[in-house]
Amino acid sequence: MIRSLQSIQNQAVQNDNVYDLSFVTEADVWLANFTSQQTRRTYRTAVSQFIGFHSIRSMDDFVTMERVHVIAWRDALIADGESPRTICNRLSAISSLFKHLCDIQQAATNPTLGVKRPRVQKNQVEAQALTPQQVRSLLDAPDIHSLQGLRDRALLHVFFYTGCRVCENAIRPFVLGRKAWLFSVSTKGAKASANLYSLIETAKANGLEPHAYLKQVFTKLPNCDDHQEVEALLPWNLK
Repeated sequence: MIRSLQSIQNQAVQNDNVYDLSFVTEADVWLANFTSQQTRRTYRTAVSQFIGFHSIRSMDDFVTMERVHVIAWRDALIADGESPRTICNRLSAISSLFKHLCDIQQAATNPTLGVKRPRVQKNQVEAQALTPQQVRSLLDAPDIHSLQGLRDRALLHVFFYTGCRVCENAIRPFVLGRKAWLFSVSTKGAKASANLYSLIETAKANGLEPHAYLKQVFTKLPNCDDHQEVEALLPWNLK
């Protein structure tokens, strides 16, 4: 019998404890298939928290989970203030495990199918930039009537000025070619070019040799099973 979402939410246990996965048949085989240790840890934690949320104590209970159970867990994560990216990662873990269980015929269906996931703003910069007013406030903070204050103010001026110059120099290769890119066949082609240059400059900023980095990315990318493994290939994760 299909239970209501409200009744499931009322009975759920909301906590962050990590529960034993030993009763989940094939869990170790499923985790071993991921090459990234970070993905294994993240997915193990997500599944254990799903088990704890619904107080699952047996494999029979686990494989009979329905879409409503996943929705209840997703809504609880949202209510707890988890970020959209974190929620998507945790839902991906549950989806991946159930897909594996379905493949080996230990589960009839994947309850995550059809569950809407929070939208992740991939192009949104989460780090806040300083406004001109904030920069001016910082520059005016040191006491100019003391040697230490003059020194600090000079350092701040150098810091803010060189920071801008570093950004300008980073996009110079892209800017130099802009006349040629006026003849891009499509906007998708221009966007792909911009994405590639962004990846190259980010690799350089993280101390990576661009050619070697791109070769590694293009070699491993076709074998990535989820966005966690894709994110593991970003420049700052390969330093």
